[in-house]
Amino acid sequence: MFTSELQALDQRIAKQTKHLDLWRKPKEPLLFETLRAIDLVYCRELFEDGSFAESKNEIHYRSLQSWGVNKALERLIPDSFLSGPFALFPSSETIQGQVDDFLFHCGIVERAEMLRNWLADDLLSARLDTPKELLPSGIKHFLVLKTADPSLYGEIVSRAQRRWLSDVSRTIDRAWEESLEKRHMDILADLMKQVDMFADWGIRYTTTPEIDRYFDEWGQVYLRRMWSHDLIGLEEKLGGNQFNEYLGVLAAVSGRAQKHICFACLLKQRHPQLDWRNLLTTYAPFRGFLHGLAIHLDADTLQLQKLLSSITLEPSNKSAHLGVSETAWAPMVRTNQENLILPLYGLEINPFLFLLRDLQVKYPRDWFEIANNRETRWRKELNDAFHDSRWVCAKSGLLLRHEGRVVTDIDALVYDHEKNEIGLFQLKWQQPVGIHGRANRSAAKNLVLESNKWVATVRGWLDKHGVPELLSRLGISAKATPRVLFFVLGRYNAHFAGKRVADQDAVWADWPHFIRAFAETKGASLGGIEERLRAETTRIRAEYDGESYFLPLDDMAILFNPIKEPEGAY
Repeated sequence: MFTSELQALDQRIAKQTKHLDLWRKPKEPLLFETLRAIDLVYCRELFEDGSFAESKNEIHYRSLQSWGVNKALERLIPDSFLSGPFALFPSSETIQGQVDDFLFHCGIVERAEMLRNWLADDLLSARLDTPKELLPSGIKHFLVLKTADPSLYGEIVSRAQRRWLSDVSRTIDRAWEESLEKRHMDILADLMKQVDMFADWGIRYTTTPEIDRYFDEWGQVYLRRMWSHDLIGLEEKLGGNQFNEYLGVLAAVSGRAQKHICFACLLKQRHPQLDWRNLLTTYAPFRGFLHGLAIHLDADTLQLQKLLSSITLEPSNKSAHLGVSETAWAPMVRTNQENLILPLYGLEINPFLFLLRDLQVKYPRDWFEIANNRETRWRKELNDAFHDSRWVCAKSGLLLRHEGRVVTDIDALVYDHEKNEIGLFQLKWQQPVGIHGRANRSAAKNLVLESNKWVATVRGWLDKHGVPELLSRLGISAKATPRVLFFVLGRYNAHFAGKRVADQDAVWADWPHFIRAFAETKGASLGGIEERLRAETTRIRAEYDGESYFLPLDDMAILFNPIKEPEGAY
């Protein structure tokens, strides 16, 4: 344990946090300007006009800003609703510089806390140095941190599979997208007539039912590319409403965002001098927005307001969304009874993560009941993949007993007649978590400890009772003892950072990775799927170069996996 290095890091984090608390001013104009900055950080890649060419230092600066969302908003969202009219103002260079710097330092603290947790978990090595000479920057200490455990970047495997799944969705929807692109050209002239400058710096536009219906479809297409919406079944209820009702409202709000981005781009093309910050983030009177959306969706206003609250960051739910390490991808923000701020960043990245967290906190009893149904739903998806007659699948989970006592269960079982192989599956449908923080560590601990225990228990049961006994449960008798393969599947992630070693008698994979391996091997065999999963996991990890960056934290510079180390007084 690197005690002195941890203490030094904790001291600087505490000092920097205290400095950030000077921004704890829940004022709507300051919040609005901060959301403008956040939108620019996350949406700038949408605009390929060359105006955002950046140096490596600028890219690093923006990257750190992207980590600062929660810590910034937590200081600006009030504990109760404010009142009064909305102050709409042009963004200026002076306030932009101040807010950018605030967001940057929020990101530094978030990253420093992540590194601190990794160091405490012995995933990093550390060395604290003092420069031989006083530096003009005021830096008095160097903290050199280096990756010390190969599990640290395990989650890149799951991220790669999510990208693949998103690409699959785009391929499936390509004809739909092409149809929308053609319709875009048909209505382009009308779109251009609808948008104009507000004053000499902002944006305003009108719309039509045809335009709204068109962008509703784009909203649906865009959401279909994102992961985690399968956590809840469409007809399952939370708070008295089916999940598909929440999704319908989210799709409409996503469509509005796509429409706004389109109008902003058209106006920027017409007036290149306009600042993106004045075009991307906007607001609406809450009652007017609610009334218009109710008409658009043909929905009851009170019911709609209830549904909207679960995709809106506001005083009542700020602790649930901002008091954790996972970024709050808020589709809307409301701090005033009369006004609604409409940022784009949450809808651009993944609003499902916001919605799901909100529903879990608001309706814990419903959430718990739904969680109990996930295994059945997942097993059906697995069995549907192995639909050919060569496969035999258990229709339900199997309980394993020894001397009259249940010792464990098998969530899913698949037998291959042709290859005489049997796959035993542990299905771990955990909630989406960020790459660090308490929820991540808890998910990692539960997955590895519980699944290792499961593998060991099933292996022990088979040693005592034999594979034929297991096959008899399916009404199967094999001529020879089948090869047994263990699969531990995490719905969204199966590779977490941590010292706990996964039992390699099993192959560990996330669900998209398993489906990809099945598709790309054309279901040739369970053994083939296992080999592909292991090989790809090894390849993805080997090809990842890791991260190397610099963090200025008070009077200390943190160098993470530095390419070149500074000279210090050892």
